[in-house]
Amino acid sequence: MEAGQPKRLYRTKHNRMVGGVFGGLGEYFGIEPMLIRGIYALVLILSILVVLVPIFLAEASFIYAVIIVLIAFYIVLWIMVPEHQHDAGK
Repeated sequence: MEAGQPKRLYRTKHNRMVGGVFGGLGEYFGIEPMLIRGIYALVLILSILVVLVPIFLAEASFIYAVIIVLIAFYIVLWIMVPEHQHDAGK
């Protein structure tokens, strides 16, 4: 990034597992992308497990909403965040 230009969020080509979203978030915030992926996966898996355990069925609609929001969050970022064009040399 050149001096004086604002920091931009991009999907990364070189640090991706699916769409490069979490790799880009990691680079933007200076955090290891695996940490972001791990937290996302943990919250998603725990949300799914809570839905599968019958004792929590009273709050199932909230958990369904959490699952949908988590998945939609990733898809929207994948669509809206541009791919970084200068990753080829890394």
